[in-house]
Amino acid sequence: MVRTPINMAEIKTFTDEDAFWTTIESVSSWPDRLVMSGGSAANFLDQVFVPDTTHIFLADERYVNSAHPDSNAKLIRRKFKEKNFVDRLAFYKQGLTPEECAERYEEILKTDNEYLFDLVVLGVGPDGHTASLFPNSAALNSKNLTVAVQAPKEFAVKDRLSLTFNALKSAKTVLVLLQGISKKEIFKIITNPETDKHEFPARELLDWDNTHIYWLNV
Repeated sequence: MVRTPINMAEIKTFTDEDAFWTTIESVSSWPDRLVMSGGSAANFLDQVFVPDTTHIFLADERYVNSAHPDSNAKLIRRKFKEKNFVDRLAFYKQGLTPEECAERYEEILKTDNEYLFDLVVLGVGPDGHTASLFPNSAALNSKNLTVAVQAPKEFAVKDRLSLTFNALKSAKTVLVLLQGISKKEIFKIITNPETDKHEFPARELLDWDNTHIYWLNV
């Protein structure tokens, strides 16, 4: 385990998968408003109980319809095939531009609750992006809750929709899940206070005292 400085994210490493998921479940606290990422972070839904009254939102989405194989909404709905939940996954809306989709989703997010979300579950890419907040993007400093962004050229789907750091920070709890030995380097980078946040955007999460950065090192 890595000792965590005061007023920074909790940082833990695990070599036991059961301990990893047990710890995650202990901080998840039956969320009413849950934000999910795609990729390996979505494994959360296979391991942690989510009440059927939970409203589930997306951290980000490709600008594709929900039948597309790259759709995060499709992935989350598939994991809930035999479960109930309140579906708030329609970040993409057919017939709207990316900017219009972002504006519409921002309206859906708003609430009178103390926190915008109870729980946000995020992953981190090897380039340090989280949600669809990519290195050196203007979206990193957005004051909105949602943005339309362009992914770097190496990504198959360039047009993206994303929650901003402004939105993600307004959660009671943020979980950053890194799974596998391949995440060793990015774990070291984003938990280093000296890392440039614009070069590796997920480094921003280290400064939030509502964040838990957990790495399963197996």
